[in-house]
Amino acid sequence: MGYSINYRKGMVGETTGNWEEPYHKLPSLLQAMQLYFPDFIWKLSKQPAYQGDVLDERNVLFKRLFWTFKPCIDDFAHCKSIVQVDGTFLYGKYKGTLLVVVAQDGRQHNSHCL
Repeated sequence: MGYSINYRKGMVGETTGNWEEPYHKLPSLLQAMQLYFPDFIWKLSKQPAYQGDVLDERNVLFKRLFWTFKPCIDDFAHCKSIVQVDGTFLYGKYKGTLLVVVAQDGRQHNSHCL
């Protein structure tokens, strides 16, 4: 059931110079992940695009993506009350923040969820 892509395919925007193309392909990629992994959960948010103060009805912008696997959500109930949230800022053409949540279960094992 494994599926893997090579590094070059994963870096579509960098290799082609087209940074918009991967964002247009994102919903299809997420749906394919859910097909192969039924416990894969995702939520993609978009926002309206503007040219100055005028709404551009032909385009929408990527806003945020949340993804995880259902076992991460289920296991969260068994984690200690100490949860670490960390983030890093994205630089370059697209700005934003990448957040990571780390918790520890009752057996002292770290549980990482994005």
